Amino acid sequence: MVRKTIFAICVMFLFSSLTVFAQTKTFTNDLFGYTIDYPETWTQGNIGTIIFFRSPLENAKDVVAENVTVAVEDMSANPMTLDQYTDKFLKVAPGIFPGFRPLEKGEAVIDARGARYMVYDTKQFGQELKHKIYYFSVGRRMFSLTYTAQPEMYDKYLPLAEEIMGSVRVK
Repeated sequence: MVRKTIFAICVMFLFSSLTVFAQTKTFTNDLFGYTIDYPETWTQGNIGTIIFFRSPLENAKDVVAENVTVAVEDMSANPMTLDQYTDKFLKVAPGIFPGFRPLEKGEAVIDARGARYMVYDTKQFGQELKHKIYYFSVGRRMFSLTYTAQPEMYDKYLPLAEEIMGSVRVK
């Protein structure tokens, strides 16, 4: 009986997670030539040319909305490979992100293109955060897709964040 109950709860959780992303919106950025899908329950905004997608807060105690950001950097003046970009990121990140601590890095594929990823921790405005960034280049543009969450919520939202980041399509 306990096994059936646990199985039923897992199935319900799986379908509720899939249902959340089944209702999507598509954001189109004509300036940088890409589209990305995100759950309709999430809000979309921007800070300059950085686009973000933010989850709804779960309750009154939830102070950090899980989010995915998209940034595009023009690399015309300083072209570099993905490995060079990784090295540069690792070098400058400690000066930009308080408490920067790299945890994992590797290779990936985004939009059928070779990409790199990195998982790292930071501490910003008194909040410990965990991030996963994917980056890939198209021509002279470097695309960065970053998922950010509190460490205790990171694994819960990671599959959905991966879906969002994996939906990017560059023209």
